[in-house]
Amino acid sequence: MALYRGSLDRSTRLYSLTVCARFKLFFLHESSTLLQLKDLAEGKDSMLIAELWVDKARATISHTWNFMPLDRQLWAYRWYHICFTYDHTSGLINTFLDGVVVQNSTYLVGRPVYGDYARIGQGYITQSSYSGDVSQVNVWDGVLSDAKIQAIARCRQDPQGDYISWESEWELQDATTYDLPLRQFCEREEGPIHFLFPDVYDYTAQYVCEALGTHLPIIDSLADSRALFEVTRTTWPELHVPYLWSALNDKKDEGLFVYSYDGTPGDPLVWATNEPNGLVYENCVAIIATGLIDVNCPLTRAALCTFREPKRFSFLGTCEEELRNIYFVAYQDRADSLYFRGYGSYYISKENGTWTWTDVVQDHVVATMEASDPDFPMGRRWWLLEREVCDQEPGGRRRLLLTPCDYEDFTCDDGTCISHHSRCDLKYDCRDESDELDCELVAFPQEYQKHLSPRPPGAAFDNLRLILDIAIETIDIETFGMIMQLSYEMEVSWFDDRLKYLNIKPEKDLNKLPMKNVLQIWIPIVQFLNTIGIHHTIVDEEATMLVKQRTPPFKRDESAPAEVDVFSGLENPISIRRKYSTRYTCDFDLTLYPFDEQFCDMHLLVEAGSVSHLELHPNSSVIYRGRALLNEYEVEEIYMVYNKSLQSNVMRIRVPMIRRYGYAILNIYIPSLILMAISYLTLFFRTSIFEARIMSTLTAMLVLATLFTQVSSSLPKTSYFKMVDIWLLFCIGLTFLVIIFHILIDKQMVKEETTTPVLKRVVYLLVNTWQSPRLCLRVPADPFPAGGGEARPPGVIPPASIITSLIFPLLLSPNNSRPRRTAMQPASVARAMPSRGTAVLQAERRHVKLHLNRTITAVSLGGSDAGRMLVERGSARITNERMAAGRSNAAPSFIPPTHLSPSNPPTLPLYLAHPPTGPSSLSIHQLTHSPSIPAHLPTSKPAISSTQPTLPPQTPLHPPKPTLQPTQPTPKPTLRQPAHPQTTLHQTQPTPNPLSRQPSHPQTHTQPSLSTQPTPKPTLPSCQPTPNPLSHQSISPLLLNPAHLLLQTQPRPMEFNLSLKGRPQQRQRSPHLLSGALLRPRARL
Repeated sequence: MALYRGSLDRSTRLYSLTVCARFKLFFLHESSTLLQLKDLAEGKDSMLIAELWVDKARATISHTWNFMPLDRQLWAYRWYHICFTYDHTSGLINTFLDGVVVQNSTYLVGRPVYGDYARIGQGYITQSSYSGDVSQVNVWDGVLSDAKIQAIARCRQDPQGDYISWESEWELQDATTYDLPLRQFCEREEGPIHFLFPDVYDYTAQYVCEALGTHLPIIDSLADSRALFEVTRTTWPELHVPYLWSALNDKKDEGLFVYSYDGTPGDPLVWATNEPNGLVYENCVAIIATGLIDVNCPLTRAALCTFREPKRFSFLGTCEEELRNIYFVAYQDRADSLYFRGYGSYYISKENGTWTWTDVVQDHVVATMEASDPDFPMGRRWWLLEREVCDQEPGGRRRLLLTPCDYEDFTCDDGTCISHHSRCDLKYDCRDESDELDCELVAFPQEYQKHLSPRPPGAAFDNLRLILDIAIETIDIETFGMIMQLSYEMEVSWFDDRLKYLNIKPEKDLNKLPMKNVLQIWIPIVQFLNTIGIHHTIVDEEATMLVKQRTPPFKRDESAPAEVDVFSGLENPISIRRKYSTRYTCDFDLTLYPFDEQFCDMHLLVEAGSVSHLELHPNSSVIYRGRALLNEYEVEEIYMVYNKSLQSNVMRIRVPMIRRYGYAILNIYIPSLILMAISYLTLFFRTSIFEARIMSTLTAMLVLATLFTQVSSSLPKTSYFKMVDIWLLFCIGLTFLVIIFHILIDKQMVKEETTTPVLKRVVYLLVNTWQSPRLCLRVPADPFPAGGGEARPPGVIPPASIITSLIFPLLLSPNNSRPRRTAMQPASVARAMPSRGTAVLQAERRHVKLHLNRTITAVSLGGSDAGRMLVERGSARITNERMAAGRSNAAPSFIPPTHLSPSNPPTLPLYLAHPPTGPSSLSIHQLTHSPSIPAHLPTSKPAISSTQPTLPPQTPLHPPKPTLQPTQPTPKPTLRQPAHPQTTLHQTQPTPNPLSRQPSHPQTHTQPSLSTQPTPKPTLPSCQPTPNPLSHQSISPLLLNPAHLLLQTQPRPMEFNLSLKGRPQQRQRSPHLLSGALLRPRARL
């Protein structure tokens, strides 16, 4: 302590001031007081005080003070310069360390500083005395500028204070003085400090120097070698040291000498003569005066540890809160001795062969170290307690650490230092692999309960906020099942203020908690609501719990025998993450399919037990790491939906998607459009090919219906129409309208056709069917003619008269005056085979029947009164059902047949009967056949042949009209004439057959002429009369309606090509067959 003997005037009041001092610490009590100013007259002890700690300082101004934390800790045996300034106008107090502002604060003192007593090195209590060197203590009445303070700290100026001056007189008490140049204060003390340990093994020499914070000596030249041995001779003259251990060795690779502390090769090496020569037997290196030699490692040599400055050691695991009781400095007062003196009251020294931890102030032993090899206290060692340490009773065994490593380093068990970040980083960095031991990350308090959720102090009614982070990796959408398959990683983070975290790192992946800690920590549960089944978060071996460092550590763990940083659980979150693969149900709106936009939500609920005090934080996030383009959809930006109407612990994660409609275009719309175009193009087909038109359209509609079914089966069943449904229904409906249009066209064409052309074709067909038969009509006597005429004698009617009497009444009938279709289509082909068969051609209200057997071929043309013909062998029966009532009194229309002569009777009987009364049946018997064609019939190429000719659909059925050229006037024949003139048919060219498919030739055809000249009568078989079962009834003349025609021919197989055209088959609405044009029939054989 030193008392100020300069001038101190109590009347001088200091409102603004500056205090500066230069110091070097040796020892620290509870605090170290540099300067104290007090007023003895008024008994004020704290007018001005400057105090120091290892990590902070304090300036007391007129009984007002505030702590000033320093930016770095103070080391012993180092010079520092410190200043305090106070400006009473602003209330600003600045603290300068070595000329740099390290802390400032503002407070108004409101009182001046004055006094009459000042001293240095001693405070108002004994425990605050100062131990160390001090110089340049000055006080100014006012505030010095920052530049001037920096100049003083850097030894460029040495101004004296105007209130207290260092150059004034001081009275020393328990203190000494020495002179030191100004520049030396600013020069870093770098002096070789040497510790010598003779007769130790190589591994002990390596350990002791590195555990003291240095290395074994390294020489680059012979001068360095001689200098080391000069130090040993001058510092320890009583010892003879011929060899010194070097840091080099080639233990791993023979001939490759590396440094033991970092493994780098030594280059260049100053070897002594003929060295190295030990091969594999000498792997260590020693230093002699002439250089380096290789030696055997088990030998003992001296170890010289050299320091450039004193090292500060930390004694960890003692639960000491004051840094002065943690920091030590190593000393050696003789060779092979070592002790450590603390900044406070502790000493560590070797007493009676045992290392002892002693409190020199209290004068008692705290603990003793267990024996170890090497026998030094540096590093992690076990100590036997003799006093209570960290609430551990005396007699216990405790592990403590004495290390020279800096605050940012970690100490291995052997005392060596590595980076603090390298500890517990999942790889070995210490040579003894101790850096991956005791990697505990969580400190649980004794009152911790897992089933209780964390509640911040003072926030009893606040919910605990959880941060939910989801990283989606893959998305698979099933449109049919409305399901979204997600593969994602979910991470839930929260703050637990009850926990303390140890040595966590900025990289969160290095802060993984072991499973034993995971099972001890409270964990929230996240329910997945819209999934198939019951799903929630799981805590198992696949789950990873991490601690995230958000803030720096708030302290070091004084109870841990290592450099353990402590982090607050209130400021650093804990999280648990796990990968999941979940199927979520979706609610798609497919109205606009396939041009729709959809979204699917993840419904999440966070809970903790029966009562939830949780809510989801707005800082929750979701990201998508997969491809945006899926097979069916394009994924847009995924986001979270916050709904105020929902609970605070419920969240929805929405996955928006746009459907990729390329597949639908290629597989639905383009095919359906093509099919619809095909159905439309059938409207441009020729109207005569009705089957091609209708079948093409029906095929298109069938394919569209199949496509519609296929598309519907690939989509979910919905009660509403989708856009694709509307399109396909439109295509099907449009195709259906085309079908209807085809039917209407065909129906209209049928209406435009009249009955007359059809009947003409039928008669022409019937006439040209016969090649050889002679047709004859035997008319029995009619004693009671209808209408009251004269009685008619029996006679014969030629075929021309038959045709004339049949056709003209039909043509003139009013029932056949309806318009008929003109375009005909081929109906059927019937072929008479040797076996019995029947062909039926039927159309609306009219039918044609072909009865085929071995002997008779008959055609029946029915009228409106439903004619029916029954053909038997050798006979025919015509039956007229439902004869028209009321016609019996009507006079029948009769056209007398022409060329009727008794001398030329027909050989084939044909009866046409319409009796006004009596039975409505007529029996016809075949008398004979004629092999020749009557002369009065027009000759033509037969339309029916055994060679089965074909008929094109467009070939008209109208036969060419023969030109009749009479050469002489022909008297009109009557029924009463016994004979008629013979009619001669002249034919120079065959009349073309319209039923034949033979192409028509361009030659000019000469029309046949009809002549009335008598011709020789052909020899014909006589027509034998046969019994007439209806002879007792009157035979009426030919009637207009109904008309029936029966033709018979000789029994031989024939082939019929029958081409009839008419409308399609329709449903029979009544059993009546109305007269009219023949419609398109259906054939049944």
